[in-house]
Amino acid sequence: MPPGGELVTEAMARYDADPFEGAIERRVMPDDQMPTDMQIAAGRTALASAGVAPQDVDFLLVQSTTSDYLHVPDGCRVHEQLGIATNCFTLQTDMMCSSFLQQLILAEALIHSGIGTTGLLIQCSTMSRHLRPEDPWSAWFGDAATAAVVKPARPGRGLLAHAHMTDGRYHGGLVTGTPNAHWWDGGQPIVHVNDGDRARGMVTAIPEAVKILIERALADADLSKSDVRFIATHQATIWLGEVVQRHAGLAHAARVDAFPRTTSVVGCNLPITLGLATERGLLRDDDPVVMFAGAAGMTAGAAVMRWGV
Repeated sequence: MPPGGELVTEAMARYDADPFEGAIERRVMPDDQMPTDMQIAAGRTALASAGVAPQDVDFLLVQSTTSDYLHVPDGCRVHEQLGIATNCFTLQTDMMCSSFLQQLILAEALIHSGIGTTGLLIQCSTMSRHLRPEDPWSAWFGDAATAAVVKPARPGRGLLAHAHMTDGRYHGGLVTGTPNAHWWDGGQPIVHVNDGDRARGMVTAIPEAVKILIERALADADLSKSDVRFIATHQATIWLGEVVQRHAGLAHAARVDAFPRTTSVVGCNLPITLGLATERGLLRDDDPVVMFAGAAGMTAGAAVMRWGV
C-alpha cells in the first residue's frame, strides 16, 4: 500500500469506536422542500453579498446531488426565481464532490472566451434523500446549498493554476442507485457500496493522487509548498483533510474542519470551508491558497489561487 493509503488506514482506525465518524451535527432538509429551494436561497445570498444584480449575471452553473426532475436542469428554475436575464448561459454540471472545482475551471474558460464576465456558481447536497438510517454512513452526509459569484481578478490574483485526473478503475464502487438492479428499474436510489474492493481502493488512492495534483498545480503557479498559507480541503470524512494536508507536506498551512458541524455536504464542502475561514480571519489578502477535491468514480483535482480580487 502506498504511503497515502497507510495514512488513511491509520486515520480510519482512530474512529473505529465512533459511529458518527467525528460528526456532531448536520442539517436535513424538510420532506416538502425541493432542491432548487435551497439553491435559490444560496444564490440570492451570494449575489447580495457580492453586490451583484441578478441582471448582471452572464453565466449560471448549477450542480445538485438530486435535481427536482430528471432531464430538466435545476438551473432553469433558479434562473427564473432569481430574476436573471434571459441572455444568460446556463449549465447543469456534475462531478459530485469535485463540482466546485469543476465549476471554477469552467468559469475561468467562459470568462477567457468572452462569453461573460460575471458568473454565479451554485452547489447543492440533498443526500438525505438517498440514505437509509441503518447504513453506517447515513450519519456522515448532510444537506446544504452554497453559491459563489466569480468575476475577473487583477493580474496575479484569483485562480492561478489547476490540475486534474480521472481514474475509472474505481467506477462503480460507492454509488447511488438501486442495489442489485438499475436505478431506473424501480425503487428508491440509495447510497450503497456496490463493489467493496473498488470503494476501498478509491478511498486509499485519493491522498496519493491529490498530493501529485497539488504539486503539479503549485509548480504551474510558480509557488513552493512553503508559500501556501491556507489549504481548503474536501471533507468526505473528518480525517481526509488532515491526511491529505500531511501527505502533501502542507502541515504548516492553516485549515478549517467543517465536518463536525456539517458532515459531508459533497460539492458544498469547499465553499463552506472557505466561508468559515473568512469568518475566522484565516484568509488574508494576497495569501496563496490550495484547494483539493475528489469524487466517486474517480475524479480528483487541485487548484491554487491567490486570495483577493
